[in-house]
Amino acid sequence: TFGDGFTKYFKILYYFLVLNFFNLRIVCSSVFSKKKLLSKIFLFNKKNIIIIPFGVIDKKLNVISNTSRKIKIGYAGRLVEQKRIHRIFNALQKISLTSNIEINIAGEGPLQNSLEDLSNRLNNKSIKINFLGYLDNLDKFYNNLDLFILPSKNESYGLVVLEALLHNIPVILFNDSGACTEFIKHQKNGYIINNEDELGELISSLDSINIRNKLKNNIRIMDLSIYNIRNTKLKIDEFI
Repeated sequence: TFGDGFTKYFKILYYFLVLNFFNLRIVCSSVFSKKKLLSKIFLFNKKNIIIIPFGVIDKKLNVISNTSRKIKIGYAGRLVEQKRIHRIFNALQKISLTSNIEINIAGEGPLQNSLEDLSNRLNNKSIKINFLGYLDNLDKFYNNLDLFILPSKNESYGLVVLEALLHNIPVILFNDSGACTEFIKHQKNGYIINNEDELGELISSLDSINIRNKLKNNIRIMDLSIYNIRNTKLKIDEFI
């Protein structure tokens, strides 16, 4: 980020000079972050940029999560404006279901009180919302989910999305969520939507256990080796 006013132009000039005249090599974690860099700074030698996804695990977790009649949806991350968590609550206001929904929110932040107020205003007794606070270990959290939602904007990577997939959990993103949309194949291992209305309609359609199980099976056979932390290290060693 470059800020505004004098600070913005100073940073743009500084990075332009440093990156070009010192001929530094640059590792970007995603296509999105590479495009974002090139939109801010003109580079003479674009060959000095390489995309190497962050590695997060040694191997794919062999997780088979149970699918229940209740729809269990999760969010993990900071409770801040950029994450746009209110979009989940806005979508919930617009849906009617034949089964119950449980929303589990892991994380802390300045918006917690306002989000709790939003949850209290929901006039739907079939929706239960749990604020779990900060969790040291998210394995149990992911293993208790059917769906994961990250409604944030312009994520430079989105590790929580990858972690959800590694636990065989389908993910819902918005089309402006940034780099993490690169992990999702629409209707295969998750969904990429445009607005809150679509989110409400999607949650209603996922009332079907068969649909959720199909998504989980698709994820189970995905090749996620590109995100193996050992491969990340090898690629960086080759690059430098």
